[in-house]
Amino acid sequence: MEENGGLNAKEEPVRQWCAFELIRAYGLTVTELTFEKKVRVGSKIYRIDILVQRNGLPWIVVECKEPGCTKHDDGLAQAISYAGAATISAEYAVYTNGTV
Repeated sequence: MEENGGLNAKEEPVRQWCAFELIRAYGLTVTELTFEKKVRVGSKIYRIDILVQRNGLPWIVVECKEPGCTKHDDGLAQAISYAGAATISAEYAVYTNGTV
C-alpha cells in the first residue's frame, strides 16, 4: 500500500484508461468519479485511485497498478481494505493493471 503517495506516474496511464472505460462502457459520468480520495485504514492515510459514487455514496473502489504489475493479490487486497474502510464502505472493490 502506498502511504500519502500522490500520483504514481507509472500507474497514471492505467488510471486514465480505467476512468475512460468507466465513462464509455458503463455510462458513468465524470461527476460520479473521484480521484485520489483520501482514506484512513488503521492509523495510516492512503489514497483511492478511483472512487465511484452512486447517489452520492461510495459504490466502487478501483485500485490501479502500473502495467506489468504481477502482484494481483496485493492489489486486490489493497482495494478491499480501502472499500471496507469505515468512511467508505463501498459495495465493490476492483483491481486492474490495465490487463488484469
